[in-house]
Amino acid sequence: MQKYGHNELAETKKESAIKAFLRQYHSLMQIVLSAMALVSIIIHDY
Repeated sequence: MQKYGHNELAETKKESAIKAFLRQYHSLMQIVLSAMALVSIIIHDY
């Protein structure tokens, strides 16, 4: 116990769901394809 300390995990800040979602889109092509898929669903062209 003295050598390693208490059996506890370090607390971290929780990331919001929106940030976690947006973090997945790294390239412009992913954003464009997602936007076009959304437009296609909205206008019922699938």
